[in-house]
Amino acid sequence: MEDFGAKVLISGDFVPQDAIVALQPSNRQIDNETENQIERVWREKVAGAERNGKLLYNGLSYRLNSYRVVDDKLFLDLGTLEYKVRDGLIAVPRYLSLPESYWRKGLYSTATVRTSDAQYLMVELSGKSMNTNTIDLIGGVVETEPKIHDGNGIFESFLRELEEEALVAREEVESCRLKSLMQERRGNIALYFEVLLRLSSADLRQRYAGAALENDIKAVAFFNRDEYLETLRRHNPNKQLVGQVLAI
Repeated sequence: MEDFGAKVLISGDFVPQDAIVALQPSNRQIDNETENQIERVWREKVAGAERNGKLLYNGLSYRLNSYRVVDDKLFLDLGTLEYKVRDGLIAVPRYLSLPESYWRKGLYSTATVRTSDAQYLMVELSGKSMNTNTIDLIGGVVETEPKIHDGNGIFESFLRELEEEALVAREEVESCRLKSLMQERRGNIALYFEVLLRLSSADLRQRYAGAALENDIKAVAFFNRDEYLETLRRHNPNKQLVGQVLAI
């Protein structure tokens, strides 16, 4: 399947006070033909997930209606998007030929997470979810519960993922900066963070020994900077873009 091409929409060095959020109805363009195809695709995905024992659910998440940067402030206009649309739309045969107004633009967080001794974290996936990657960055879909009202909510959405996936609490984070807004190759939008921990890799290895991680996570992997960049370079275009941004 071809794609739209991964690219950086904006770059900066944003803290929570720099992000201003407005919640509005979704401005995704719809038509009956496309929506009927999404429903059919979703029914097929649900049936396939049940047959193969995979995890699949239809929740509600945020999508990006629009964005702008004014005086070093990032303004985000957010609507909502059902997961079945977010996941099903890319399987509609004509999706890649649709105008941008139809794109899903579902928000998700992704991050470069570095320990105090300069090791970089990624998660190895168990294969129990519909995520087909074997290794991935820490992050996840930006869901609507709890509701996001401001920049703090944007950062908290990622910090919850960090705690759930890597067992790192908020007070163990030295710094967390929102560095980029990225368009991923099939029309979703990534909030890309760069994070420094107060913990060393030894601290975390000890913590993970025998610990129960999220159901779809098998282990947390550590890399030095060169290994991390090489892993991103060998990954899909979205991760390659993260590597390019980090290497600058």
